[in-house]
Amino acid sequence: MSVPRSIKDPISEQLQVDVGDLFFVVDALDDGFANMLRKRGVSRGSIYSTVNAAYAATTGDQDDVVAVKPGLHNLSSDLTWAKNHTHLVGRGGPNQGNADSYTDATVISSTIGGTASVATITVSGVQNQFHNAFFEQGQAAATAVTAVRITGASNYMKKCGMSGLMSNTQDTGTASSSLELGAGSHYFMAEDCTIGTTLWDVNSAINGQIYFSNTSTTNPPQNFLFKGCTIFNQSATATNPAVSLKGNYAVDRLLEFRDCTFYNFQTNLGTILTSGVIKDACGTTHLILLSGTTCQYGWTDWADTHTFVFAAMPTSSATGGTALVTT
Repeated sequence: MSVPRSIKDPISEQLQVDVGDLFFVVDALDDGFANMLRKRGVSRGSIYSTVNAAYAATTGDQDDVVAVKPGLHNLSSDLTWAKNHTHLVGRGGPNQGNADSYTDATVISSTIGGTASVATITVSGVQNQFHNAFFEQGQAAATAVTAVRITGASNYMKKCGMSGLMSNTQDTGTASSSLELGAGSHYFMAEDCTIGTTLWDVNSAINGQIYFSNTSTTNPPQNFLFKGCTIFNQSATATNPAVSLKGNYAVDRLLEFRDCTFYNFQTNLGTILTSGVIKDACGTTHLILLSGTTCQYGWTDWADTHTFVFAAMPTSSATGGTALVTT
Protein backbone atom coordinates (compact mmCIF):
# COMPACT_ATOMS: atom_id res chain seq x y z
CA MET A 1 0.00 0.00 0.00
CA SER A 2 1.62 3.24 -1.09
CA VAL A 3 0.87 6.26 1.07
CA PRO A 4 0.07 9.33 -1.07
CA ARG A 5 2.67 12.01 -0.53
CA SER A 6 -0.08 14.60 0.04
CA ILE A 7 -1.43 12.75 3.09
CA LYS A 8 0.14 13.59 6.43
CA ASP A 9 -0.06 10.10 7.92
CA PRO A 10 1.28 9.30 11.40
CA ILE A 11 3.79 6.68 10.22
CA SER A 12 5.64 8.96 7.80
CA GLU A 13 5.64 11.72 10.42
CA GLN A 14 7.13 9.36 12.98
CA LEU A 15 9.80 8.05 10.65
CA GLN A 16 10.52 11.50 9.22
CA VAL A 17 10.72 9.98 5.74
CA ASP A 18 8.30 9.64 2.85
CA VAL A 19 7.34 6.00 3.28
CA GLY A 20 7.29 3.58 0.38
CA ASP A 21 4.99 0.56 0.48
CA LEU A 22 3.24 -0.18 3.74
CA PHE A 23 2.72 -3.72 5.07
CA PHE A 24 0.63 -4.64 8.12
CA VAL A 25 1.11 -7.46 10.62
CA VAL A 26 -2.01 -8.77 12.40
CA ASP A 27 -2.72 -11.74 14.66
CA ALA A 28 -4.68 -13.60 11.99
CA LEU A 29 -5.71 -12.77 8.44
CA ASP A 30 -9.40 -12.94 9.36
CA ASP A 31 -9.33 -11.11 12.70
CA GLY A 32 -11.09 -7.84 13.41
CA PHE A 33 -8.00 -5.73 12.83
CA ALA A 34 -7.39 -7.28 9.41
CA ASN A 35 -11.04 -6.79 8.45
CA MET A 36 -10.84 -3.14 9.51
CA LEU A 37 -7.77 -2.63 7.30
CA ARG A 38 -9.54 -4.16 4.30
CA LYS A 39 -12.58 -1.94 4.86
CA ARG A 40 -10.22 1.03 4.70
CA GLY A 41 -8.88 -0.08 1.36
CA VAL A 42 -5.78 -2.05 2.30
CA SER A 43 -5.36 -4.96 -0.07
CA ARG A 44 -5.07 -8.53 1.17
CA GLY A 45 -1.60 -8.67 -0.32
CA SER A 46 -0.39 -6.04 2.16
CA ILE A 47 -1.63 -7.85 5.30
CA TYR A 48 0.38 -10.63 6.95
CA SER A 49 0.06 -12.79 10.04
CA THR A 50 3.80 -12.89 10.83
CA VAL A 51 6.52 -10.26 11.03
CA ASN A 52 8.79 -12.57 9.00
CA ALA A 53 6.37 -12.66 6.05
CA ALA A 54 5.76 -8.91 6.11
CA TYR A 55 9.49 -8.19 6.13
CA ALA A 56 10.01 -10.61 3.22
CA ALA A 57 7.48 -8.58 1.19
CA THR A 58 9.42 -5.34 1.57
CA THR A 59 11.79 -3.96 -1.03
CA GLY A 60 15.06 -2.47 0.12
CA ASP A 61 16.12 1.12 -0.49
CA GLN A 62 12.62 2.56 -0.86
CA ASP A 63 11.62 3.19 2.78
CA ASP A 64 9.05 0.40 2.97
CA VAL A 65 7.44 0.08 6.40
CA VAL A 66 6.21 -2.92 8.38
CA ALA A 67 3.48 -1.77 10.79
CA VAL A 68 2.83 -4.28 13.56
CA LYS A 69 -0.41 -4.23 15.58
CA PRO A 70 -0.36 -4.42 19.41
CA GLY A 71 0.07 -7.87 20.89
CA LEU A 72 2.59 -10.69 21.17
CA HIS A 73 4.13 -11.72 17.86
CA ASN A 74 6.24 -14.86 17.96
CA LEU A 75 8.59 -14.99 15.00
CA SER A 76 8.38 -18.05 12.77
CA SER A 77 12.19 -18.06 12.90
CA ASP A 78 14.94 -15.70 13.98
CA LEU A 79 14.63 -12.64 11.76
CA THR A 80 17.60 -11.27 9.84
CA TRP A 81 16.78 -7.73 8.71
CA ALA A 82 19.24 -7.52 5.83
CA LYS A 83 17.57 -4.92 3.58
CA ASN A 84 18.54 -1.26 3.62
CA HIS A 85 16.20 1.68 4.22
CA THR A 86 13.30 -0.45 5.47
CA HIS A 87 11.55 0.21 8.75
CA LEU A 88 9.37 -1.30 11.48
CA VAL A 89 6.78 0.56 13.56
CA GLY A 90 4.83 -0.89 16.48
CA ARG A 91 1.25 0.41 16.35
CA GLY A 92 0.61 0.13 20.10
CA GLY A 93 2.55 3.23 21.07
CA PRO A 94 5.90 3.38 22.87
CA ASN A 95 6.63 0.07 24.58
CA GLN A 96 8.90 0.19 27.59
CA GLY A 97 7.64 -3.10 29.04
CA ASN A 98 9.80 -5.96 30.27
CA ALA A 99 7.93 -9.06 29.18
CA ASP A 100 5.45 -10.47 26.70
CA SER A 101 2.65 -9.86 29.22
CA TYR A 102 2.62 -6.22 28.08
CA THR A 103 0.56 -7.09 25.02
CA ASP A 104 -1.22 -3.74 24.81
CA ALA A 105 1.94 -2.71 22.96
CA THR A 106 3.89 -4.45 20.19
CA VAL A 107 6.01 -7.35 21.45
CA ILE A 108 8.23 -9.30 19.05
CA SER A 109 9.58 -12.51 20.55
CA SER A 110 11.89 -15.36 19.63
CA THR A 111 10.37 -18.64 18.56
CA ILE A 112 9.19 -20.36 21.75
CA GLY A 113 8.87 -24.11 21.39
CA GLY A 114 10.00 -23.97 17.77
CA THR A 115 13.37 -23.60 16.08
CA ALA A 116 16.09 -22.75 18.59
CA SER A 117 16.77 -19.03 18.67
CA VAL A 118 20.12 -17.25 18.74
CA ALA A 119 19.20 -13.60 18.22
CA THR A 120 15.54 -12.64 17.99
CA ILE A 121 16.39 -10.05 15.34
CA THR A 122 19.71 -9.42 13.61
CA VAL A 123 19.90 -6.09 11.78
CA SER A 124 22.57 -6.46 9.10
CA GLY A 125 21.13 -3.89 6.69
CA VAL A 126 21.95 -0.18 6.90
CA GLN A 127 19.92 2.98 7.55
CA ASN A 128 16.89 1.17 9.01
CA GLN A 129 14.57 2.56 11.68
CA PHE A 130 12.67 0.73 14.45
CA HIS A 131 10.03 2.51 16.53
CA ASN A 132 7.69 1.60 19.40
CA ALA A 133 8.40 -2.14 19.54
CA PHE A 134 9.62 -4.42 22.29
CA PHE A 135 12.05 -7.20 21.30
CA GLU A 136 12.53 -10.06 23.74
CA GLN A 137 14.66 -13.18 23.78
CA GLY A 138 12.28 -15.67 25.34
CA GLN A 139 14.15 -18.92 24.76
CA ALA A 140 15.46 -20.76 27.81
CA ALA A 141 18.67 -21.88 26.12
CA ALA A 142 22.33 -21.02 26.57
CA THR A 143 22.57 -20.53 22.80
CA ALA A 144 19.78 -17.92 22.81
CA VAL A 145 22.22 -15.12 23.37
CA THR A 146 20.45 -11.83 22.62
CA ALA A 147 17.24 -10.06 21.74
CA VAL A 148 18.70 -7.57 19.24
CA ARG A 149 21.97 -7.94 17.34
CA ILE A 150 23.23 -5.07 15.18
CA THR A 151 25.83 -5.72 12.47
CA GLY A 152 24.82 -3.07 9.92
CA ALA A 153 25.76 0.61 9.92
CA SER A 154 23.69 3.68 10.81
CA ASN A 155 20.63 1.92 12.23
CA TYR A 156 18.28 3.73 14.59
CA MET A 157 15.93 2.57 17.35
CA LYS A 158 13.52 4.91 19.15
CA LYS A 159 11.15 4.18 22.04
CA CYS A 160 11.93 0.48 21.76
CA GLY A 161 12.54 -2.12 24.44
CA MET A 162 15.11 -4.91 24.29
CA SER A 163 15.21 -7.74 26.80
CA GLY A 164 17.47 -10.79 26.89
CA LEU A 165 18.98 -12.68 29.85
CA MET A 166 15.50 -13.83 30.83
CA SER A 167 16.50 -17.30 32.10
CA ASN A 168 19.43 -18.75 34.02
CA THR A 169 20.37 -20.94 31.04
CA GLN A 170 21.14 -17.78 29.06
CA ASP A 171 23.04 -16.39 32.00
CA THR A 172 25.62 -19.20 31.93
CA GLY A 173 27.64 -17.62 29.11
CA THR A 174 29.57 -14.37 29.00
CA ALA A 175 28.23 -13.46 25.54
CA SER A 176 24.56 -13.11 26.50
CA SER A 177 22.91 -9.70 26.35
CA SER A 178 19.78 -7.73 25.58
CA LEU A 179 21.52 -5.75 22.84
CA GLU A 180 24.63 -6.91 21.00
CA LEU A 181 26.64 -4.54 18.83
CA GLY A 182 29.04 -6.41 16.59
CA ALA A 183 31.30 -5.93 13.60
CA GLY A 184 29.88 -3.37 11.18
CA SER A 185 27.53 -1.66 13.65
CA HIS A 186 28.97 1.83 13.13
CA TYR A 187 26.88 4.87 14.06
CA PHE A 188 24.15 2.92 15.83
CA MET A 189 21.81 5.24 17.73
CA ALA A 190 19.24 4.35 20.39
CA GLU A 191 16.94 7.08 21.68
CA ASP A 192 14.44 6.84 24.57
CA CYS A 193 14.87 3.07 24.65
CA THR A 194 14.72 0.60 27.55
CA ILE A 195 17.48 -2.01 27.46
CA GLY A 196 17.49 -4.95 29.87
CA THR A 197 15.09 -5.90 32.61
CA THR A 198 14.72 -5.94 36.39
CA LEU A 199 12.42 -8.95 36.10
CA TRP A 200 13.03 -12.62 35.33
CA ASP A 201 16.49 -14.02 35.95
CA VAL A 202 19.07 -12.67 38.42
CA ASN A 203 22.24 -12.30 36.37
CA SER A 204 25.47 -13.81 37.59
CA ALA A 205 27.78 -14.13 34.57
CA ILE A 206 30.28 -11.45 33.56
CA ASN A 207 28.22 -10.20 30.66
CA GLY A 208 26.27 -7.01 30.05
CA GLN A 209 22.83 -5.89 28.98
CA ILE A 210 24.70 -4.06 26.20
CA TYR A 211 27.49 -6.18 24.73
CA PHE A 212 30.09 -4.99 22.23
CA SER A 213 31.30 -8.24 20.69
CA ASN A 214 33.72 -7.25 17.92
CA THR A 215 37.41 -8.24 18.20
CA SER A 216 38.36 -7.99 14.53
CA THR A 217 41.09 -5.55 13.54
CA THR A 218 39.35 -4.93 10.22
CA ASN A 219 37.14 -1.84 10.30
CA PRO A 220 36.18 -1.97 14.00
CA PRO A 221 32.74 -0.47 14.79
CA GLN A 222 32.78 3.18 15.77
CA ASN A 223 30.73 6.11 17.04
CA PHE A 224 27.68 5.02 19.05
CA LEU A 225 25.08 7.21 20.76
CA PHE A 226 22.62 6.18 23.48
CA LYS A 227 20.34 9.14 24.18
CA GLY A 228 17.80 9.25 27.00
CA CYS A 229 17.91 5.47 27.46
CA THR A 230 17.32 3.43 30.63
CA ILE A 231 19.53 0.38 31.09
CA PHE A 232 18.07 -2.10 33.59
CA ASN A 233 19.99 -4.90 35.28
CA GLN A 234 19.28 -7.38 38.08
CA SER A 235 22.27 -8.94 39.80
CA ALA A 236 23.90 -9.62 43.15
CA THR A 237 27.23 -10.61 41.58
CA ALA A 238 29.96 -8.04 42.15
CA THR A 239 31.51 -8.51 38.71
CA ASN A 240 28.28 -8.10 36.75
CA PRO A 241 28.27 -4.93 34.57
CA ALA A 242 25.54 -3.24 32.55
CA VAL A 243 27.83 -2.66 29.55
CA SER A 244 30.58 -5.03 28.41
CA LEU A 245 33.30 -4.45 25.82
CA LYS A 246 34.63 -7.89 24.90
CA GLY A 247 38.20 -6.97 23.99
CA ASN A 248 40.39 -4.91 21.72
CA TYR A 249 38.52 -3.30 18.79
CA ALA A 250 35.13 -3.80 20.44
CA VAL A 251 34.58 -0.02 20.12
CA ASP A 252 36.50 2.48 18.03
CA ARG A 253 36.31 6.28 18.35
CA LEU A 254 33.32 7.38 20.47
CA LEU A 255 30.76 5.60 22.64
CA GLU A 256 28.48 8.19 24.26
CA PHE A 257 25.76 7.77 26.88
CA ARG A 258 23.84 11.04 26.96
CA ASP A 259 21.11 11.62 29.57
CA CYS A 260 20.96 7.88 30.33
CA THR A 261 20.11 6.02 33.55
CA PHE A 262 21.75 2.76 34.65
CA TYR A 263 19.93 0.84 37.38
CA ASN A 264 20.80 -2.47 39.04
CA PHE A 265 17.94 -3.95 41.07
CA GLN A 266 18.23 -6.03 44.20
CA THR A 267 15.47 -6.80 46.72
CA ASN A 268 15.34 -4.07 49.36
CA LEU A 269 18.03 -2.31 47.29
CA GLY A 270 20.44 -5.04 48.43
CA THR A 271 24.19 -4.69 48.13
CA ILE A 272 25.87 -2.21 45.85
CA LEU A 273 27.97 -4.16 43.33
CA THR A 274 31.67 -3.65 43.96
CA SER A 275 32.58 -3.35 40.29
CA GLY A 276 31.78 -1.00 37.44
CA VAL A 277 28.74 -0.17 35.36
CA ILE A 278 31.08 -0.72 32.41
CA LYS A 279 33.44 -3.67 31.94
CA ASP A 280 36.01 -2.32 29.51
CA ALA A 281 38.37 -4.98 28.14
CA CYS A 282 39.07 -2.91 25.03
CA GLY A 283 42.64 -1.65 25.10
CA THR A 284 42.59 -0.03 21.66
CA THR A 285 41.82 3.66 21.26
CA HIS A 286 38.25 4.64 22.07
CA LEU A 287 36.45 7.07 24.34
CA ILE A 288 33.43 6.35 26.54
CA LEU A 289 31.71 9.65 27.29
CA LEU A 290 29.13 10.01 30.08
CA SER A 291 27.38 13.27 29.27
CA GLY A 292 24.34 15.33 30.21
CA THR A 293 22.34 13.92 33.12
CA THR A 294 23.69 10.36 32.82
CA CYS A 295 23.59 8.67 36.24
CA GLN A 296 23.68 5.24 37.85
CA TYR A 297 22.56 3.38 40.93
CA GLY A 298 23.71 -0.09 41.95
CA TRP A 299 27.47 -0.06 41.38
CA THR A 300 30.28 1.48 43.42
CA ASP A 301 32.04 2.80 40.35
CA TRP A 302 31.53 3.64 36.69
CA ALA A 303 34.05 1.17 35.27
CA ASP A 304 36.47 -1.59 36.16
CA THR A 305 39.15 0.49 34.45
CA HIS A 306 38.91 4.23 33.80
CA THR A 307 41.52 4.60 31.09
CA PHE A 308 38.96 5.40 28.40
CA VAL A 309 35.99 6.62 30.49
CA PHE A 310 35.31 10.36 30.69
CA ALA A 311 32.46 12.12 32.50
CA ALA A 312 31.01 15.47 31.48
CA MET A 313 28.90 15.79 34.62
CA PRO A 314 29.18 17.54 37.99
CA THR A 315 31.98 15.93 40.00
CA SER A 316 33.68 14.25 37.04
CA SER A 317 35.32 11.50 39.04
CA ALA A 318 35.16 7.75 39.33
CA THR A 319 31.92 8.02 41.32
CA GLY A 320 30.54 11.19 39.73
CA GLY A 321 26.93 10.78 38.65
CA THR A 322 26.28 8.03 41.19
CA ALA A 323 22.88 8.36 42.84
CA LEU A 324 23.14 8.69 46.62
CA VAL A 325 20.53 8.49 49.37
CA THR A 326 19.46 11.91 50.63
CA THR A 327 19.83 12.91 54.29
